[in-house]
Amino acid sequence: MLACGSISREAINAILIFLAIWGIAILLVLPNLWMIMFLNLPKRLRDVHATLLVGCVIGAILLFAPGFYHSQLAVMAGAFGIPPLVIGQFVHLLVVRRKIVPRKSPD
Repeated sequence: MLACGSISREAINAILIFLAIWGIAILLVLPNLWMIMFLNLPKRLRDVHATLLVGCVIGAILLFAPGFYHSQLAVMAGAFGIPPLVIGQFVHLLVVRRKIVPRKSPD
């Protein structure tokens, strides 16, 4: 029982899914960084991906940093916007990697 009263099973499930998505996004930061650094990407695409990743990391740090005033809109945008951006970037980098890196033929 929480201080604000009981919480439904659906609310607990929503919170756990939200935390799981954030956990996945946090784990994907390093593979994203690795792919940005070591894939043979065009300079402009590399710069765009690096800027997006740095922006997401700074946004996440500021979102959870104490002492910063956040409007409700900024908190909602950060909390629900940062994980999909990081996960989407990972998927995009995998697609780009698949196009750039030739498949090895089975010998």
